[in-house]
Amino acid sequence: MGDVLKILLSVVLLSRLCWTQDYGTIPVKPTISSTYRIECKDDCEFHTEDSYYWCNTEKGWDYCSPVPDLTYTSDPCREGHFCDTHGYYYTWCWTESSWGYCSLPQNHDGSKIIVRQKRQPNTVEICSVHDKAKKRRTTLTAQPNSNVIADGNSWKKEMSDLIENWKNDKLPDQAKSELIKSKNLRIDLQGLLKRSNQNYYNLQIQINKKRGNNESTTLAQVIMPVDEDIPDRYVRRAFAESAKQRARVFIDVTSNNIPIRQGQNCD
Repeated sequence: MGDVLKILLSVVLLSRLCWTQDYGTIPVKPTISSTYRIECKDDCEFHTEDSYYWCNTEKGWDYCSPVPDLTYTSDPCREGHFCDTHGYYYTWCWTESSWGYCSLPQNHDGSKIIVRQKRQPNTVEICSVHDKAKKRRTTLTAQPNSNVIADGNSWKKEMSDLIENWKNDKLPDQAKSELIKSKNLRIDLQGLLKRSNQNYYNLQIQINKKRGNNESTTLAQVIMPVDEDIPDRYVRRAFAESAKQRARVFIDVTSNNIPIRQGQNCD
């Protein structure tokens, strides 16, 4: 009976010291905190009263996750989006409904382990706004696509004026061209599309001309959710960023009461 107990204890211990990926089991110690990105002084544990993982560091307490594919609130990272900094000072990943802090593992010698990952989607967060009262977050993200979004420098001033005239009350219930029109440009609703089991408007700024072979007349594209209270200024910001970055810009609203992180505010 004593030998069986020793074996069970060994299995538990190994499970706490190992992180398994498709490339095999690598002995790591996942004790790097999420925002300070320094070693935890104690175990990264789930505290039921707070409903998230955290640990103490030399700078104070911080969020953490027991494994890199899990967030501090026990939500799995979205497939194809791994735990990393993604351009921020903290480590995080997208989940199916929102985003969350997470922790990268550490080798026993204290060096950061190099994790071979699948290619990540080329998506960058532009800004976000956290509404404490309504417990929701509005996020703008850009997905560069220069094959679809044409270079709009020739129309920069006219496009800026067009965007400034945008108001959400111009949105119809179905596809419609020329919601707003200027001399050479227009904003169209190209219909609705499904994203994360929700309907989204597909808004585009188009050049008023016939498209040639292998030529795009789209200068900006904004994908925004239907039946969500999105301020007009956020949509205008999304159009401007889409044209500037030659990217599809997504506006997403999540209803999770997640903590504020440091990043660019949409306001």
